[in-house]
Amino acid sequence: MHLNNMIVATIVVCISSIGTAEAQSPIDEAINGCATELKTHCSTVKPGGGRLVACMKAHEDKASSKCKFAANRAAFRLKSIALQLNYIIFQCKDDAVKNCAGVKMGEGRALKCLAKNQSKLGANCVTALKDIGEIQ
Repeated sequence: MHLNNMIVATIVVCISSIGTAEAQSPIDEAINGCATELKTHCSTVKPGGGRLVACMKAHEDKASSKCKFAANRAAFRLKSIALQLNYIIFQCKDDAVKNCAGVKMGEGRALKCLAKNQSKLGANCVTALKDIGEIQ
């Protein structure tokens, strides 16, 4: 894998935890909110590959308001995370390659590296990290 792609992948892994450290992840929230529906309609479906989502869509007319709320909230939160991801990648890709190339992927290490190297980052990356609450 090309180094730039590895850095972007690292940022992707790190960003996935934005906004979820203090709360349940969007996926867990949807699963918990739809536990009854999953058990009733999708218990024989093997998770992965979008199969549970397809099963839930097939039975969405039977979903409780609790499940619908949890699924909609999770979708909103995932879209928000995706927007933050795009923003950070766009604003910090070059800075990540320059300052964090040797950082191992996962567990927020790329974001921590960027934050640690704040004084070496471009203004746009610093602003982006401030905007998502990663630095002050």
